[in-house]
Amino acid sequence: MAGEGLGDTGADQEAGQLLRFHAERRDDGAPGDPSAMWGLADWLVRYNRIAGAVHWYVLSAEHGAQGMGQLVDTLGELGCLDAAEPTLRARAAKGSGLARSKLVELLELLGHHDEAAAVLRQSLRDDDSYPLPGRTSAPPTMSRLVDALRQAGETQEATQIAKYGIEPGGATVQPWELPTPR
Repeated sequence: MAGEGLGDTGADQEAGQLLRFHAERRDDGAPGDPSAMWGLADWLVRYNRIAGAVHWYVLSAEHGAQGMGQLVDTLGELGCLDAAEPTLRARAAKGSGLARSKLVELLELLGHHDEAAAVLRQSLRDDDSYPLPGRTSAPPTMSRLVDALRQAGETQEATQIAKYGIEPGGATVQPWELPTPR
């Protein structure tokens, strides 16, 4: 019966084959097009082929920023959130700011607030733009660090960072007072 199997219409079957062709490899043997990988994954979801779809979503994120940006939301909707972690960790380790941000989002969703705080602290440690002269507010990463520490139950350190900041090497700044004028 039409509508029951994978790619029942000829045009839909052909679309799936074309997506797979472009997703699998390029002529030079390099990985395929990350957008085609994502499209193939979406196509597989329509036919309830979740394991195959997760595979292609993850590959798309490994090879392209678009897939990496959408990976957490998409795999969360499919109930496969854990599958995003290895790819995001690998991309974050290579210095991708987007991957770090998405890894923090994932860790928070999984309830690993202490790990999210560690990734955020590392981001602040590695960020050459902090501290900037004339900056009047904490960078968004520091605000996220404070939130993650609070969620992890580290309220004293969170309060201290919110009030005093962190050192360029990543250590929490100790309380200080401005000298009073005489």
